[in-house]
Amino acid sequence: MKKYLIIGCLLTLFSCDAPEAQKEFRGDKQYRTTEPSRLYFKNMRSVYYFRNRKPRSKKDIYTLKRVSRDRDRPLLYPTIINNWLADEAYIFIEKNAYPYFPEDSLHIRWQSIDSTGTFALGVPTKKAQYEFAGALYDCLRQGHELSFESKKGDTVSLFDGHQDRKDFTIVMRDYYKLTER
Repeated sequence: MKKYLIIGCLLTLFSCDAPEAQKEFRGDKQYRTTEPSRLYFKNMRSVYYFRNRKPRSKKDIYTLKRVSRDRDRPLLYPTIINNWLADEAYIFIEKNAYPYFPEDSLHIRWQSIDSTGTFALGVPTKKAQYEFAGALYDCLRQGHELSFESKKGDTVSLFDGHQDRKDFTIVMRDYYKLTER
């Protein structure tokens, strides 16, 4: 009887597979997602977003459901692109249908009580979008007033409404949590 117990234990011990080795992440660390962060986003936060996937693409695009679609005033809103096959997520800034947005590059002027500055989005690469969204997020968190020069040549304010600022910061916080920043 003891012999069968020992043989049974040895068979059980040797029949178990070794744990699968973790695949090494080879992308940029700023875009990296992990399984726990993706699960948290998918189960807890994704209900607040519209999700779509372009045909023949393995990327999920998330847009906040309550973003204003008003075209009478300018609005920039972030979208989260989850490239789950590469364990990466990207943040892209979308413009609403406001007709006087500049078509080439977008130069944002920020102003606080004691200082001013500018930053721009030129060619919309992953890195440029990430840096531009981060700069917008920092300005909104610090309470700066934001504006840009329209096609007509006048200065137009961005994020005038409290809800627009809040929506932008919510998406950025969700993105930073997804990428564990």
